[in-house]
Amino acid sequence: MWKVQLFKLNFDGREVEAARRVVEGGWLTMGEEIAGFEAAFGNYLGGVNCIAVANGTAALHMALLALDIGADDEVIIPALTFVADANSVRLVGAKPVLADCSSADNWNLTAESIERCITLRTKAVIVVHYAGFPCDMPAISKLCKERGLKLIEDVAHAPGASIGGKKCGAWGDIGCFSFFSNKNLSIGEGGMVSTGDADLNRRLRYLRSHGMSTLTLDRHKGRAITYDVVEPGLNYRMDEMRAAIGMVQLDKLEAGNQRRKVLTERYRANLSGSAVKMPFAELAADAVSVYHILPVMLPAGTDRTAVIENMKAQGIQSSIHYPPFWNFTAYAGQFKSSDAPQVADICERQLTLPLYPTMTEEEVDLVTTASGSIGQAVTREIFKRDPAVLHVVDISENNMVELVRDIRSTIGYGSGDFRTFAIDCGSREFEAFFAAEGPYDYVLNLSALKHVRSEKDPYTLMRMVDVNVFNTVKTLQMARDGGAKKYFCVSTDKAANPVNMMGASKRIMELFLMRESLTQPISMARFANVAFSDGSLLHGFNQRFAKRQPISAPNDVRRYFVTPQESGELCLLSCLLGGNRDILFPKLSERLHLITFSEIAGRYLQRLGFEPYECASEDEARDRAEELIGKKQWPCYFFKSDTTGEKDFEEFFTDKEDLDMRRFESVGVIRNQSTFDAGALERFKDGVVALRNRSTWTKADIVELFFEMLPDFAHMETGKYLDQRM
Repeated sequence: MWKVQLFKLNFDGREVEAARRVVEGGWLTMGEEIAGFEAAFGNYLGGVNCIAVANGTAALHMALLALDIGADDEVIIPALTFVADANSVRLVGAKPVLADCSSADNWNLTAESIERCITLRTKAVIVVHYAGFPCDMPAISKLCKERGLKLIEDVAHAPGASIGGKKCGAWGDIGCFSFFSNKNLSIGEGGMVSTGDADLNRRLRYLRSHGMSTLTLDRHKGRAITYDVVEPGLNYRMDEMRAAIGMVQLDKLEAGNQRRKVLTERYRANLSGSAVKMPFAELAADAVSVYHILPVMLPAGTDRTAVIENMKAQGIQSSIHYPPFWNFTAYAGQFKSSDAPQVADICERQLTLPLYPTMTEEEVDLVTTASGSIGQAVTREIFKRDPAVLHVVDISENNMVELVRDIRSTIGYGSGDFRTFAIDCGSREFEAFFAAEGPYDYVLNLSALKHVRSEKDPYTLMRMVDVNVFNTVKTLQMARDGGAKKYFCVSTDKAANPVNMMGASKRIMELFLMRESLTQPISMARFANVAFSDGSLLHGFNQRFAKRQPISAPNDVRRYFVTPQESGELCLLSCLLGGNRDILFPKLSERLHLITFSEIAGRYLQRLGFEPYECASEDEARDRAEELIGKKQWPCYFFKSDTTGEKDFEEFFTDKEDLDMRRFESVGVIRNQSTFDAGALERFKDGVVALRNRSTWTKADIVELFFEMLPDFAHMETGKYLDQRM
């Protein structure tokens, strides 16, 4: 099951009602629905003649026949297009000639690239408005008229696109549309032929339906008794159900195209500055795209298959638009990559990402970040900028393997020294590594023990103190001794007025760093929950769904969320632009951004095609899992939170902290002075050492040390813990 599909239908009850109306009406072929759809689509294109046909390939075949393209003729087609263009040319006996695209940014044909391919045998040109971006039709139309060439527009990607105020499909002698399932106007199978020429309109109508002078409907209505066959024709007719659905889809087309634009702009913003490039960054001022697909260009040398498999493993579907003609058996020896070197490079590196009108911005973020931990997100942001040296340390060997695979599969290879080391930053091995491989300009500490499911466990709590506080101090001192320009570490929003032990440990860490800031510049970041990060409740949704198990979540706890990429960008921004002792946090609105876990669970399941079914208990959710899932319902147990350390809401700062909300547009800054109680810090350190030197200790012992360090610590102890929940 895909988390994010390549494409989804934009259908609702209106399409169902349209099909039902036709079935109940009793007339299924070439009737009033076809006539209405043709007229409406012609008006939409600006008042041209339209002929509904079986599919887009039928439209192309008819166009070539109507223009008398045949043996010994050459037809110029884009080297970057679907094989239907070449097949149609071959099927009429003509020769397809490949024209290269304009540039690495403009993947369409231009008048210049077409002109380079014209010979004495050239009879016609087929242009494709790739991905919904219109070609330079004024220049191409002018060239074709000057050279006496017929012009066919393949508008399969571009219903509604325009240039100079004129719709694509109305520029050429004939326009050919496809209404295949994944198209902007989708009816399953179907297409349309458009023309402004009355004679071509008449001939195309004959070609569509056996060359017959009257239709079956005419005879059914009593308007004709028999028919003549004016010329040999084909059966390329559309049926009434598709035409009825087409009318509904035409009504949705403009809004759907606009939504595609918004999502494409989100993709472009997310990928800005990365090694993954999006074409068509420069669009003519009078051009309107309809953003049919979302093509990107992977870095040179990237293993595209590995990228596709990696995305597949994370539930994200992708595709390739298009494989090159010279690799197809049917065209072996007829084309070569040197015919179109620009397209040859694109075909090796192009990847198509999900795009459809009902897609959400959050799904775009999931595609572009491919999910992961804070450390992975920050590493990716740094790697994009091609540092001279980037060394990553993590205690988990598996994390390191996946990090490398992720970067190689999405960004590729930089020119610097990028290596990973599976060692513990608290170990002697880490000290040896740091001494041998350093010094470093910037040291970023992204580690934290944050998923402490049961605060009653005194042993994990002690490890949390070691990881969150003392390893931070240790690595900072190593960075200072090595001459680092800046030390950065991750804090948490839970450090503001903490109510649980994890948040309190990070607040204590911040206090220790205030002292260290006198000798080493430091900065930090507090941010919200990272959506679907490893070990989080949302990540657990993925696991429960994969294992067909119930989803359990509180319905009263409201949280802020950021994407992995946003967490990485915030950390890097704080490291590079934050002043000494600054803590950066995202500006999030309580009204717009706070959301409950149960709300997220509902939206998550609906995006996967299931309706959440709220059960009264965990037992009911478990017992009815298979039954409900079989009915496309997902068992959920939502409950009032009663576990230790859960705030009702999130906050990034306290009313006692000095804020700068003007320095950055989307990020706030907590400005700290080097204020600390040296005696309290030493007492806390000595107290922890004393506990560790004992054979055992209790949670109460650690809590007591926390209260001595943080007198206002509002510890919420209920006696119930997260590991007692599903």
